[in-house]
Amino acid sequence: MPTSITLNVANALAYAATYNDPNLYPISIVDNATDIAASATQLRALGIQITDVHVIDTAANINANQANLLSLGNELKDFTIQPSNNYIQVQSTDGSSITTGAGFAARIMAEGLTIPVRIADYGGNIAANIDAIVALGPQLVSLQETYGFNPFTWAIKVTDLLALAGKTIDYYGHTEVFSNVVDSAANVLASLDNLEKIAPQISKLSFTDSTTPNLSLTASQFSNDQAVLNAIANQYTYTVSGVSAANAASVLASMLGSNHIQASTIGITDSTTHFGAQLDSLQININKIKSISLTDSSPIAVTFNQLVSDANLLNKITTMYSLAVNGVSVANMASVLAKGTVVASVALSDTAVHIFKALDTLEANVGKISTIALTNTTTTKETLTASQAQADLAALNLITGPYSLVVNGASVSLAQALLGNTHLSKVGLSDSSVNILAGLDTLLSPNSAKVSSIALTDGGTPSLAVTAAQFANDTAVLNKISSHYTLSISGETSAHIAADVKNSHVSAIAVVDSLANVKANLGALHSNISKISGITLTDASTATLSLMVAQTNSNLSVLNAIQSPYLLSVKDTVANINSFDLSTVHTSLIEIMPTSLTTTLNETRHVSDLNLSLIKLTGNAINEKVYNTTGTEVDIVASANGAILHQLFFTNTNESELHLLGIGSAVVHIL
Repeated sequence: MPTSITLNVANALAYAATYNDPNLYPISIVDNATDIAASATQLRALGIQITDVHVIDTAANINANQANLLSLGNELKDFTIQPSNNYIQVQSTDGSSITTGAGFAARIMAEGLTIPVRIADYGGNIAANIDAIVALGPQLVSLQETYGFNPFTWAIKVTDLLALAGKTIDYYGHTEVFSNVVDSAANVLASLDNLEKIAPQISKLSFTDSTTPNLSLTASQFSNDQAVLNAIANQYTYTVSGVSAANAASVLASMLGSNHIQASTIGITDSTTHFGAQLDSLQININKIKSISLTDSSPIAVTFNQLVSDANLLNKITTMYSLAVNGVSVANMASVLAKGTVVASVALSDTAVHIFKALDTLEANVGKISTIALTNTTTTKETLTASQAQADLAALNLITGPYSLVVNGASVSLAQALLGNTHLSKVGLSDSSVNILAGLDTLLSPNSAKVSSIALTDGGTPSLAVTAAQFANDTAVLNKISSHYTLSISGETSAHIAADVKNSHVSAIAVVDSLANVKANLGALHSNISKISGITLTDASTATLSLMVAQTNSNLSVLNAIQSPYLLSVKDTVANINSFDLSTVHTSLIEIMPTSLTTTLNETRHVSDLNLSLIKLTGNAINEKVYNTTGTEVDIVASANGAILHQLFFTNTNESELHLLGIGSAVVHIL
């Protein structure tokens, strides 16, 4: 082929117009970037007649026209940058970037060219110009090592590797593998996570440190960066921080790298719950545990044995912590509590003999005792005085396990506290009658099965005032009173009197009942009148009690015990009524009903007010005359025939001294 002629763009286009056979008249163009770019379309149209294009211009002009320059394709051969005359070879172009050798990377950067660059060169050249290649940054599209197969054997630093690994391919276009990553341990550690991301491209990593380095790894790095850690060829040591308690053993057993290196020390970071659960297994590796950091402030649950055997491990905790110690015997409690504020709580576990023997001591430290568990397998019976139970109540309520509790001489208030303890089997009470009565219904009666005895502390013989309901319902408790006392029952019905008085402690009964029930039980009331303190009637209105004179006389004490108003209706013969002394009856409302006036009716009680409303006083005249010499007779006479319709008989003749004797056969009311 003929030798090409070198022309600028203008001359080339004119020449090609005359000599347009590319085989006979090839053209080599040398010109500035502006002129070449302006005629890029015409130049491309000349096809193979343009053998090569050489751009001589400033970097600024080249950058401004790079799109049109790159459109020339592989005919674009080089740039000569003005005014420095720096030469940059172009191996090829794909229309959007140029491919050049590694040695030109520094010139591209120095001249400020912004054209996207692909580097294709031998590994040695790449290694020699690695800093300039890395400096291209995003401007570098790709890097190809053109000598043989993987791996890239030339030394490369971590920062350069991270910058280039994703853009580097081998001769055949496969992702490049680096077999000679060389850097300090500090630099490797600083980029460990990023190196792990490209770990498949690293076959060997070596440290440049003059002494054996130590890598301070986090638990996350140890777990997630194993591939790059295993690529390290040097001898090194490492520590792992932030290891969970559960993973401590596996981390310490793991080996890294070709030298099978194990962690020299680890640092634990975990919750108190997880740490406490692994306490014994951590103790096995105590020499390799450097520190322990807890992530919460909850107490660590440990046994007494762990507190002793794992003391050195606990001393490695660097954060604030406290202990909840369980399985502590009474004998060991003092030594545990002597550790001070680090012990948040103590759970005791011991025999009933030891626990109850030390009850006072336990109460003194109850603020730090969480539970007290008995270790005996059979139920034991524990008997305490009231003073012991009162003093050690908080400790007693913490005791669990097989035992029954008996307390003697307890007050009602102490019994109330003790009855909340399910282990209480019996309680003997010793308190005043007032306090016993106060707790009778709500406390003692519902728990009567657990009340063994009751001793009243009042002086003399106290009287217990109870209602009829209490007397009926609380008998089981009242019967347990062993000291002298009497019972005063209120609100009792007449029908229960006979049964009530069978209780020798009953000294007084206040009856509350209807008049009909009182009449029905007059016999029982009369028989026990000495214990009847009063009778209150429940009738809604004034009720009538109808009795004969004999009944009235025999039950006079009962009638006089009635404290409510009622009408006493005495119905009997005149003879019996004449013998009746009304002055003995305390009620102010009496009704006299003679069954016959065949004999004289003598009234011996003064009438202060006479109610004649029930006497039918109808007639035409009233005649008054002397009766039996000293009395007065008042006759109501019919005018038709002079017949006497009604008669009133009075003793005496003086009006102020009139005493009613009788009203024929009619009813007389004396008020």
